[in-house]
Amino acid sequence: MEQCGFVDEYFEISARGSRFSTEILGGIVTFMAMAYILVVHPTIMAAGGQGMPREAVFTATAIIAGVSSIVMGLWAKLPFALAPGMGSNAIMIGLVGAGLITWQQGIGMVVISGTIFVVVSFPILKWLRVAGVSDPKILNFNLRRVVVEAIPVSVKFGVSFCIGLQLAILGAGRAGIGFALVNNNNFVLGDLTSPQVSLGLIGLLLILAMVFLRRKGDRPLVPGGYLIGMLAITAVAIYLGLVKKPAALVVQPPSVLPVFWAFEITGDWIKQVYPYILVFFMSDFFSTAGTALACAEKAGLMDDKGNVPRLSEVFYVDSLFTIIGAFFGLTVVTTFVESSAGVESGARTGFASLVTGTLFLAALFLSPVFLMIPPVATGAALFAVGIGMMLGIRRIVKQTENDQLELVSVLLMIAYYALLRNTAGAMCFGIIANGLLRAIKFVCGPSEVNWVKLVSGVLLFVLGVSYFVVQILSAAH
Repeated sequence: MEQCGFVDEYFEISARGSRFSTEILGGIVTFMAMAYILVVHPTIMAAGGQGMPREAVFTATAIIAGVSSIVMGLWAKLPFALAPGMGSNAIMIGLVGAGLITWQQGIGMVVISGTIFVVVSFPILKWLRVAGVSDPKILNFNLRRVVVEAIPVSVKFGVSFCIGLQLAILGAGRAGIGFALVNNNNFVLGDLTSPQVSLGLIGLLLILAMVFLRRKGDRPLVPGGYLIGMLAITAVAIYLGLVKKPAALVVQPPSVLPVFWAFEITGDWIKQVYPYILVFFMSDFFSTAGTALACAEKAGLMDDKGNVPRLSEVFYVDSLFTIIGAFFGLTVVTTFVESSAGVESGARTGFASLVTGTLFLAALFLSPVFLMIPPVATGAALFAVGIGMMLGIRRIVKQTENDQLELVSVLLMIAYYALLRNTAGAMCFGIIANGLLRAIKFVCGPSEVNWVKLVSGVLLFVLGVSYFVVQILSAAH
């Protein structure tokens, strides 16, 4: 099919080696991998002593996930989708359930955190037109981009492996096929006699075969293997009675007004929860960076120095929609790791994000259809996506073959994630380990100092340490 000239040129579809059909497929796969958030997030927010209206949160989630993903596609032109992040919602409901704050105050915490995001994500000096400043480097200064660019290249590649492991664990749990968490630390296989688990295992093998068996030219044996696999598992689940057909296909979306503009940002309560505001900020700062780097690396958009095109625009959209989402009663809006499912299916441009966002908006009226996709289907697909991302370890080995210090810091980061399953924490741990090892090497054998790299490295190290300090403060609080 001949590409539409303007759209192709704007999104650089042909330039990035993609096609319209591939971008559409990638956008659909990302949506199907993320659709669970339409059920899970409202359910979590409705929990607690002063639970939020579940139906209103559903509408807000669909609207913000849809609009933010579309804006990401149009502005950043990258195949990343956004939605309210898991983790910040659990923290907030925990505070509400403990009676420390109301849910309105919890959303106010997100507004404050989002404001900080905007300040560190945009070139504020350029916008303020500071008198006497004309240097473009100063006017265009973006703290988030500077920090991300200072992250060691090996750590950037290592994040992709950690997120792959995260997806594999998440997918296995959703499908019930294994790694069920027991007593917080032990992993065990699921019930292999269960029809659902058996379906998940068979579906996983089907997806792996379609995706990883290659034709000549390194093309997948079956294009769209992830989507085909999820649809096949869903069809079998319906046949086996594991999934019920919806009574209606089109429904009227609930009103969002009960949660719109309901936040509270004044009062003495802020003094009690300020560490958690910092947790929102630090976690999203590093988790968004990690997701963007991992997906860009998988899409072949990261160069050998670890740089990603239009990364600043990713941060712009992410930070703005944290505030906009809070206006709609949502917790921190972040770039979703499930975007890698679409990337793994071939998505390379923001056109895929337009597709994902459009499907989220359509879900307002067609939620029974979209939510009919069972966890066993999305879980099997996410597990396969995780395996694909972990194959990037080959690039880590190549990148660190002449520098054992780099390899050690990456292995420490991977070990941290394997033990604690925290991607943002793993990245910070890798940054700290890399910085300490570099410092020891410099002391043992001083070499020429690159002051720009030294200053950015120190800043990065301090931020990495700050992440853990904030976590300790919130736990002690």
